[in-house]
Amino acid sequence: MKKKILIISLIVIVLIIGVCLFRYFMGPIGFYIGPNSKYRGQGTEPYNKYHNVVFNISREKECIPVSLYLYDDGTYELFTEYEACRPWQSCLLKLNYTKSIKGTYDYDVTKILDESIKVGNFNGNSKDIEYTIFAAGLGTTLDEEYSYDYVITKDKINKPLEELLKKLNIGLDVCAIPDYNK
Repeated sequence: MKKKILIISLIVIVLIIGVCLFRYFMGPIGFYIGPNSKYRGQGTEPYNKYHNVVFNISREKECIPVSLYLYDDGTYELFTEYEACRPWQSCLLKLNYTKSIKGTYDYDVTKILDESIKVGNFNGNSKDIEYTIFAAGLGTTLDEEYSYDYVITKDKINKPLEELLKKLNIGLDVCAIPDYNK
């Protein structure tokens, strides 16, 4: 009887260690699932042109989301990876995206903001927010009128945003991948 309990205990310990090692080297499985997973981990090093960001859009998720930056020169970046520490490692990193997909756009982005709610005018619960838009406004091609942060709620479809995403052939509904190599 004692021999059986000892064998079962050893098997459980080996399984627990195996799962821990798998998660340590492979990361959480949830990072690799989603309809737009083809974007994740794609791209090269990001631009360092933060001075001309018109705005960035990200979808509210329980993970680090991919993030779309639109620049005033008609270019965009979809950030797909971020600098991260390994699971269970002590870490004090700030969010720093490391890879992005770059392209160009020709779209009146103020249409997206016109269909959104200014953060100061939003009275709902944070659980109602689907997208967050951080607008640069001043110093870019946007007027001062658009130099606010915006939200898009889950109960409202922002047709201009959906149109832009479809035109660019990208999606914002997946998590970014942790980059453990930095």
